[in-house]
Amino acid sequence: MTASRPVNEEQNFFASLAFLTHRKPVAPSNPLQLILDHTQVKSLRNLGDYGIAQFKANLRILPQKEQDLIRGVLQGTHQKVLAAKFALTQAAISARISKAVRRLLFYRDLPKLTEGDYRELRKRFSSLDVDITRWMIATTCQAKTAELVREKYGTHYLMKNRWRDLPFGQMKVRYRWKKMLSKIEGIPQFEKINKAMNLVDKNLYILHEVRFPPTWKQNRCFPHPWKKAKKGKSQ
Repeated sequence: MTASRPVNEEQNFFASLAFLTHRKPVAPSNPLQLILDHTQVKSLRNLGDYGIAQFKANLRILPQKEQDLIRGVLQGTHQKVLAAKFALTQAAISARISKAVRRLLFYRDLPKLTEGDYRELRKRFSSLDVDITRWMIATTCQAKTAELVREKYGTHYLMKNRWRDLPFGQMKVRYRWKKMLSKIEGIPQFEKINKAMNLVDKNLYILHEVRFPPTWKQNRCFPHPWKKAKKGKSQ
């Protein structure tokens, strides 16, 4: 007998998308709609088309915990089981699934920017403004962008032809981000960057990672976070 060939788990995972729900004999072409149908999460608007290849690529970008959560959902794991695994409530699991779907939609709609696009931007705008634009598109987080600005430029930055010595915080990031967005509006040369900036501006903090709490079994010195002792009952 010939030895059986190893099974590619990832191929089987995506090949079985069409057989995960009992309500529909054939799954929809959009994996995100399948997630929403299977978990009974409130449907999102403008799901559009989402191919399996693009879905696979964007799923790998998500944090590992969210990848495990989405894979568990697609494999038919009940939300109560996932809630026990991640030490969360079922409502929290549902909310995280919904946010993961929104992240996947964001990655689908985000234009692919190259180094050449930012090089053209540097010809007309300052390095600080271009770096803020790049980091805001990459993180969608004003606090993280301000932290990256401080790491590269320190507390000194040029503003109105004068060097300022003030802490560069979120308000400064937001001010220069909005100003940059208004400057490139309507310039055909920067249409792709403008589209990416508008998408980020409508989805601020969408890529901000939600940290899962450690499970109570891993921290036995703490009680289970969702089980409270009943009043009047002896411990």
